[in-house]
Amino acid sequence: MQSGVYEKAGGSHFVHISPDTLRVTAHEVEEARPWHTIREIVITDGYAYLFVTPSCSIVVPRHAFSSEGEWQMFTQLAKEYHGSAQRAEV
Repeated sequence: MQSGVYEKAGGSHFVHISPDTLRVTAHEVEEARPWHTIREIVITDGYAYLFVTPSCSIVVPRHAFSSEGEWQMFTQLAKEYHGSAQRAEV
């Protein structure tokens, strides 16, 4: 499992990914989404956008990770897990 944490208005946000789910915890509420519910993943220099609808995404900032290696691992695994879920849906 790969995890990141970042501060946002109202407190800390935690992001955890595993082969089956993307979990986001904020304000003591956890949301778990199976990878097949993520429509698209877009990675930029500073953010990972995990789209749940065409216009709504879970935004994970690069600074949520303590090192470049952790960021790279997170983005690589997110794409891998998402791709596997998409292939399984076909």
